[in-house]
Amino acid sequence: MNAGWFDVEILLRALLLLGLLFVLWAWAARNLRCLTLGVRRAVAFALGMYILTFFAGAAWLFVAQARVVEAYFAGFLPAPDRTPYGLLLMLAALPLVVVPWAARSAAALLPSASDAADEPGSAPHSSWPVLTAAVVVVAAVFLFNQQLLPSLLDNALNGIWQSEGLASLYARREEAFAELGAAQAGLLYGSLPACAALLLFAGGQARWLARALGVMLLVAAVVLNIGLFQIGPLMAIGLMLVFASIVRRQAAVRISWLLAAALAAMLLFATYQSLKTPENGGANDAATQALLRVPIGLPFLWQFATEEPQALSRSDSVSHDLGEFMFPELRRVERFVSMVQPSFVVTFFQHGLLACLAVVVAIGVIAFAGGRALDAAHRSGDPLRPVMVAAVLSPALYYPFQTQLLDVLVSSYGVLWPALPVAVALLVQRLGVRPTHPAPASAAFER
Repeated sequence: MNAGWFDVEILLRALLLLGLLFVLWAWAARNLRCLTLGVRRAVAFALGMYILTFFAGAAWLFVAQARVVEAYFAGFLPAPDRTPYGLLLMLAALPLVVVPWAARSAAALLPSASDAADEPGSAPHSSWPVLTAAVVVVAAVFLFNQQLLPSLLDNALNGIWQSEGLASLYARREEAFAELGAAQAGLLYGSLPACAALLLFAGGQARWLARALGVMLLVAAVVLNIGLFQIGPLMAIGLMLVFASIVRRQAAVRISWLLAAALAAMLLFATYQSLKTPENGGANDAATQALLRVPIGLPFLWQFATEEPQALSRSDSVSHDLGEFMFPELRRVERFVSMVQPSFVVTFFQHGLLACLAVVVAIGVIAFAGGRALDAAHRSGDPLRPVMVAAVLSPALYYPFQTQLLDVLVSSYGVLWPALPVAVALLVQRLGVRPTHPAPASAAFER
C-alpha cells in the first residue's frame, strides 16, 4: 500500500461508495415520489441534515479509514486497530434506506388528500398573536435567566475570545453550565429562537413591528448562546430559520439560498474551531471538522464495544463514556466531555440490530407525521401556520440523528420549548384576537 492518500485501495473503496450512493439515491427517490409535498420536505430535511452531519463523514472514514482518524486528531490520538469500516458504513447507511421506506409505509396505511389540495394559505392573519407570544417568551427569559444574563453577555462579548484552547474553552463552558437549569437552557435553545422565527415571517398590519422585534430576538438568542460556549445551538437556530423559509411557501427551493446558508454555517464553524484549537494553527479545516465531528467517534465506539462490552451495555450515557474512553485525561467526577452519537448507533451497540431498526423506523414515522402536519398547515389558510409547524418540527427532525429519541421530546433542546411561543400564539388566535383592519391577502406573503 502506498504512503500517499490516493492509492489503489482508496480508489476502489471510492468507486464502491459511488455505487452504493447511486443505489441509495434511487431507493429514496422511488419511496418519496408518491408522498405529499409536506412529507417529502420533512423526510428530505431529516435525511439531508443526517447526510451532512453523519453519513458524509462515515463515508469519508470508509474510503480513507485510519488516515482520516490520524489526520483529524493531528497525530495526537492513534486510530484503533481492526476497525470494520465496511460494517460501520452499512450501519451509517441504514437511515437512508429505512426512513424513506417507513414514511412510505405510514402513508400507505394512512392515506390523505393529494398535493392538489395543498395550496398556500391566502386568508389574512394578524401579527398580534405572535407579538403576544414574544412578550410571554421575553418575560420568561428574564424571569428564569435574570441572574445569568449579565455573565452570558460578558462571555459572548469578551470571554469566548479569551479562550486559550480546548481545555480552556471546556472549563469556561462547564462554569457557564454550573448555574444553568433545564428550563433556563430550554428558553435560550428553543423558545427564544422559535419566537424570533415566527416574528420574522409574520404578516398583517403590524408585520414590520414584528419583523423588527424578530431581528432583535434573533440577535439576542445568538449572543446568549455564544455565551454558553457552544456551537450546536447556533447551528440548530440556523436550521430552524432555513426550514421555516422552505416550508412557508410551496415554491421551489432556491439553491442559492441553501448555498449561502451553508457558507455562513461553515464560516461560523471555522471561527469556533479556531477558538477551540488555536495551538494547531488550523491543521484541520472547517469542512473536515464539520463532516467528522460526530462520525469520528465510530471507530473508537467499536473499540470500546470490543474492549469493554459490559461497561458499554450498562452505560446510561454512551456519549460521555465514549468521550472518557477516548480522552481519559479529561475524566472527572462530573462527566462533561462527550462524543455524541446518533440514537440508532447507540441502540445498535447496546441492544442489537432489531432495536436499532426500530429506532430508525420511529424517526421515519416522526418525519411522516411532521410532514402531514405541514400539509395540514398549508391547507389551513393561515400563511404563518407552516412556520409554526416548522419551528417545532425542525428539532424533531434534526436532533434524532444527534442524540437519543427521548431527549428530543423532553430535554432542553427538544420540541417542548420551541412549542411554547407557538402554543401562546395559537391560544391568542383561538381567543379571537384580530387586527382592526385586516391586511389584504397578498400582504401576508410580502417579505
